[in-house]
Amino acid sequence: MHEQPDWITLLLTAIDRRDWPVFAAHLADDVEFRYGGFPAAHGRAEVLAAAAAALAPFTTVRHELREVWSGPGSWAMEGSVTYGRTDGGSITLPFVNVFRMAGSRIREYHIHIDPTPLRPAA
Repeated sequence: MHEQPDWITLLLTAIDRRDWPVFAAHLADDVEFRYGGFPAAHGRAEVLAAAAAALAPFTTVRHELREVWSGPGSWAMEGSVTYGRTDGGSITLPFVNVFRMAGSRIREYHIHIDPTPLRPAA
């Protein structure tokens, strides 16, 4: 386990604030982004569009990390993310992120999460 590096804090804070330029600065040009079992997005522009669309239904998003690990050219982290709903409620889900790096930028950004509870009730 490692201390949470500053750049990971900046990345997650950018997502929580929907600060897409700061988020994009952490991504390689040819980044691959996968959220749960959804199809992967490829390239910075497609990833930004996918991330913005995924968060659009929520009033707030807040990430909290529990642990961070690193290996050669990679990072992994476990935490929880709380999504604020338009009805005033919220839901918190566990996640694991795996980053494979190209230098100081993320080349593969894989989010392992079960988003089923985020779906509206039928």
